[in-house]
Amino acid sequence: MIITGTTYYAIIMIFVFVVSALYMQNVYIRAKSEIVRLLNTTRSPIAHLTTEIMRGLPEIRAMKLSNFIHEEMRCLVNENLKNSLLTFGLNGWFQLRVAFLNLAVIQLPAFIY
Repeated sequence: MIITGTTYYAIIMIFVFVVSALYMQNVYIRAKSEIVRLLNTTRSPIAHLTTEIMRGLPEIRAMKLSNFIHEEMRCLVNENLKNSLLTFGLNGWFQLRVAFLNLAVIQLPAFIY
């Protein structure tokens, strides 16, 4: 508020920052919704396999299929982890872009002016 009270140029820069941040947020939200959909799609087989293991545990032990089940669960968790890492990377991308935008549009002109 102090900056906007002393100079009207800051209002213009803040407006540019807000419009740019909203544009980036729209791009981010579209990408994030697809990745969350993929994350939930890969999470469902893990829950399904877990419930099936709970029901069929005596048969799995009797037929000595524990290594097979272990390998199948490892593959499912690995696929889910790939999407989790992608989600973390997308969050970091958005935070970094907003920080650079703040630096370029607000901070740098304020120091130059």
